[in-house]
This record gives sequence, C-alpha cells and structure tokens, in this order.
Amino acid sequence: MIEIGRDSRMSLATRRIATTLGGISAILALVWLIRGPLGLQQYSTSILLAGIGFFFLGRVFRTETNSGAGRAAASLLWNLTWGFVGIILSIWILGWVASLQSDVYPTVVSSRVPVLAVGAITAGLSDRHFRPGPHSCCWSHHGRSWSVRRAKARTDPQMDSDPLHRRRR
Repeated sequence: MIEIGRDSRMSLATRRIATTLGGISAILALVWLIRGPLGLQQYSTSILLAGIGFFFLGRVFRTETNSGAGRAAASLLWNLTWGFVGIILSIWILGWVASLQSDVYPTVVSSRVPVLAVGAITAGLSDRHFRPGPHSCCWSHHGRSWSVRRAKARTDPQMDSDPLHRRRR
C-alpha cells in the first residue's frame, strides 16, 4: 500500500546514510585543515581522498528511487552532477586555504579538476534526457519539441445555469 505524504523506511535509511556520509566528509575536511597540529601531515592526501569519497557517496545515496526508473536515472545523474561540482569547489577552496597556510596542496587531487568538470557537464546534460516534463522533450529525437494537446471543454450542467460561468455560443 502506498501512503501519500510518507516516505518508505528504505528512503529514510538512505537519506540518513547520505547525511552521515556528508558529516564524515565535513569532519575529514576539518581534520585536514588542522592536520599540522594533530601530527597527521603525512596522511594529507589520504584524508583528502577519503573526504572526497565520502562526499561523493553521500550525493549518490541521495538518489530518489521510489518514482520510477526514469526519475531514478535523472535523480542519480543530477546528484552525480552536484557531487562533481561540490568536489571541484572543495578542491579549489581547500587549495586556497593550503596556499594561505603556506602549504602544498596534493597535485594528485588538484590535477583531477578537468576530468571532474567534464564529468559534471556530461552528467548534467544526460540528466536532461531522463527528467520528466517539457524540458526533457527538447533533447529527444522523437519529433517535435513541444506537443500541445487540445483540451475538451468542461460539460457541467450546473455551469450552464450559473450566469458567471455560462458558455458563450
């Protein structure tokens, strides 16, 4: 039985997992920022890669799967897009912070920005194909981009007797 207005237990569980993974990612970003006083300088790249991985997994777990396959694919691609964009922004911001601290940002991480940008653009454009509604038909090859259906007039006997809603003939 489907209950309107309530989420399934699986949906709530994946949302909690996504939130937890995002929180772990934020904690790892803070640990990376204060890695010098903590004595974790040699684990700088590992901390960054783990934080980026948890952030990306958190975005993937935000996929809405309870509304059909097309909407699930669109949701996954949209979350991948924002995952890539979030990683690019975090690389730029943490690289800027590293330069303020007179520290070297790991090139193994910063060299991946162009690949992540291509991934974000590809996932974002692919999302448009799976998204339901008038926006998705613009990218399809199924004929005209917009189809307008002719609506039938309402035939309600009570409307004919009401002078405000009387149809003109």
